[in-house]
Amino acid sequence: MEEVPLALLCSMLLLLMVMMCAWAVTAAPHGCHPVVFLPGIGGSILEAALDIPQEEPLPHFFCPRKTQSWFRVWISVQDLTPGHRDCISYDVGMHWDNETQAFEDRKGVQIRSPDFGSVRAMDYLNPSLPMRPFTKYFHDLIAELSRRGYRDGEDMFGAGYDWRKLPSPEWLAATRRLVEAAAARSGGRPVDLVAHSMGCLHAYSFLMGQTQRWKDRYIHNLVENPRPSAVTLLNHASLLF
Repeated sequence: MEEVPLALLCSMLLLLMVMMCAWAVTAAPHGCHPVVFLPGIGGSILEAALDIPQEEPLPHFFCPRKTQSWFRVWISVQDLTPGHRDCISYDVGMHWDNETQAFEDRKGVQIRSPDFGSVRAMDYLNPSLPMRPFTKYFHDLIAELSRRGYRDGEDMFGAGYDWRKLPSPEWLAATRRLVEAAAARSGGRPVDLVAHSMGCLHAYSFLMGQTQRWKDRYIHNLVENPRPSAVTLLNHASLLF
């Protein structure tokens, strides 16, 4: 199934959020429920720190082997340059560990999803100039909600994740704490979850692990559009293995 264009998606989500605000009673300062965004794969930012052993072969001589700090590995402008796609694929790739019986990062590679709890990591797909104006993700929706009184970290949050892996117990627990904290900061009002693409599957996995009593207490709505297609999943899997 063809995915909905991003601009149309943002417009649809914004309309739904405005309708939710119209139905809400005044508990939060602006009278609306707190919001937690669950982005898709493209909006789930990944950062890497490298200290790759010399004996490990790299795809190209110019692929970085060691970095002094964390850097944005997904999505970055370098993805668009010849040869660098191979470097990125290597950094985010995983291998099967027979001892742990799980997929692990490559030797000397650390990957993290930054700014959990904030919408900063999902405002733009790539905040680097000159690409910034052309890579809006949730930017317009975040800007409109901000205009209506929402504030990042107060009643508007983001639950980013490492899209290469299944939802981990740590992520599930952190998301539960985030939802509970969001409700508490908004006078006890339940939360609207807004999910896009792969974020829909993470939202489903998260909610399936909660009791009905907890969901009745903390979840107001789940807005999801669209779920990822099999082609989307296969295309991104090709980066990893």
